[in-house]
Amino acid sequence: MNIRPLSKSTLLAKINLWILIALVIIIAAPLVAWSETTWPIIFYIIYVLTLFIIGLRSSFALLVSLIALQPLIPYYPISFLKGAALQDIFYITGLFILLLFTPLKKNKIKLVLPLAIPYLCLALWAALGTFATQTSFSEILVSLAKGSGRPLVILLTALFTATVIKDFQQSNILLKFIVISATVEAIIGILAMIFNIEIIAGGLHLGVQNLPYLIAPEVPISRRLQGTFSTGNLTGAYFVVTIPLTLAFFLTATRTRQKYFFFLSAILQFIAMILTFTRTSIVAGIFTLLVFAFLYMRKGRMKAVIQVLFAISFALALLYYLLPEMVEILSARFLKARPEARLAPAYAGIQMILDYPIWGVGVDNAIPMMESERKYSLTPFGETTVRPHNSFIFIGAELGLPASFILLWAVIAITRFLIKTRALSRRPEEIALSNALMSAWIGELVHSLTNNLFHHPSLMVTLMAAVVALTPIFYSSNKLHLNFNGKGGGKE
Repeated sequence: MNIRPLSKSTLLAKINLWILIALVIIIAAPLVAWSETTWPIIFYIIYVLTLFIIGLRSSFALLVSLIALQPLIPYYPISFLKGAALQDIFYITGLFILLLFTPLKKNKIKLVLPLAIPYLCLALWAALGTFATQTSFSEILVSLAKGSGRPLVILLTALFTATVIKDFQQSNILLKFIVISATVEAIIGILAMIFNIEIIAGGLHLGVQNLPYLIAPEVPISRRLQGTFSTGNLTGAYFVVTIPLTLAFFLTATRTRQKYFFFLSAILQFIAMILTFTRTSIVAGIFTLLVFAFLYMRKGRMKAVIQVLFAISFALALLYYLLPEMVEILSARFLKARPEARLAPAYAGIQMILDYPIWGVGVDNAIPMMESERKYSLTPFGETTVRPHNSFIFIGAELGLPASFILLWAVIAITRFLIKTRALSRRPEEIALSNALMSAWIGELVHSLTNNLFHHPSLMVTLMAAVVALTPIFYSSNKLHLNFNGKGGGKE
């Protein structure tokens, strides 16, 4: 693949005044916020310069770098920017840099319009709701950034991924770098767990989190893996996506070294997911792997099923050998699970939807309303001041019932897209990857019932990029495009 660097005239032609102004603002904001802290400024400058250098060489390399780096950047909240996270700021900056080198192409965007439109509608609805629920100028800005900004980031991820990727070979490269990124994330989390590295930033825990209660008197370890994400729930959800993807490459690898690497990578990710001790992640992760094995249960593919089950068994056996306390911790987590801890905030969220069905209570207003109004904090399942741990209830409480239906629309659109790509898959690599992402998506659906996932860029950036990476299955040799209904289209 020969990629020529952009000429100076071409580069200048791509840069316009408005993009430059936006870049200056984005670069200046964290510099002001971190005026008393040295390392984030240096980190940020290196990050921006690196992305520019990569972009000068190739927009595809820039996209791959952006998607692979995003989960590894600590989700460090900046209080000066109303809690905006380091991860979000860095990624948004990367999107603007990507815009300089990547003109969006209509013929590629058409393939992902069913995925993009729901998130665009969600962003627009959140923007309208902002002016209906917020009063002060600062609250309006924060609400727009979180309510509209998050779905827009997910939408732009889909559009840029569809535009940049030219063929299935590039899809393979992007997905492999996602696996590499997940492997690094697993190593970071496991090392933090071993050496008990806990970094508390604005109430969020990076590395590991010491549990606020004693799991069992006989268990010496009372902490859970967090990695670079804000919570163990997101870390576990991330591995639910990447583990089947890793196993897909393991099953289709032709070289022995690659096979060993992907097998070891899957083991590390599975162990890291278990060490989050997040009940939903563990249930969703194992369910995802069983779905992945089931999708392979066709003639001639029993060997693949056995390999997947062997990988799961090997990971569990290795973890039990290294950490025999794992059984007590997991049993304590599941046996001491309190359903009311999830039912109470869900009940409060539903009450908010009933009281504010159109616009909701506003972005970030769910918890303050629980704290100020007893009708929400006192539920039949006990008292709560925790946000609803359900994607649809949470977004409905903050943005109104229409937002819940828009999010459901987005879920259905992605599901249809994955069903179509799986039906069109012909080569072994296409079949393996489409099966992996279909099973991962089903696992995330399960996970979303007790966690807020589908509007969160920390997870959805990786997931959306991986899903859209399957678009080359819809066309052949960069010439013949297939529309979403599978009918022949025109030439590129």
